[in-house]
Amino acid sequence: MKGKIGDVGKHIHHEQLVEIYTQSQQSREAYIRLEKPEHERPTRLRLIGVIPDQYLPQEVLKTREIFRQAGATYNQALAAHDQARATYNQALAAHDQAWAADDQALAAYDQARAALNQARAALDQAWAVYDQARAAYDQARAAFEQAISNNREHFEATHHLWCEPDCPWNGKTIFP
Repeated sequence: MKGKIGDVGKHIHHEQLVEIYTQSQQSREAYIRLEKPEHERPTRLRLIGVIPDQYLPQEVLKTREIFRQAGATYNQALAAHDQARATYNQALAAHDQAWAADDQALAAYDQARAALNQARAALDQAWAVYDQARAAYDQARAAFEQAISNNREHFEATHHLWCEPDCPWNGKTIFP
């Protein structure tokens, strides 16, 4: 039987008689074949292995079971963490996209705001010109009305020249 993570192993490393497998025996053997000196390989590969349960003290068996349960819990937590990390990364990507869109929208808003401010300034200027023109118009109208009033006698005297021949105007109304 090949050792797996959490098993009690012998000669996994050359200076340790007994230790816990932290990787599979298969992975350790592959490492030995690739990385250890060629003259050490046969001895290492022959000696590495799992110690059968019948040779393990009760304390080791108990703590191994607790370790395995903790490992299962750890692996579940790691899977949940990985899922949470993936969800976080998706949310972060969406956040970054929204941030970029927000930056673009903010730039568009800033441009629109600048255009609005320019338009407001132009409107304010147009109001000022309008107010001046209105004041000039009101003055001109008052002067025009005054000129008509000042020349009422002239209009009465020349009425027959520029109006309809059968006009009923009597100097006060067209409805006598």
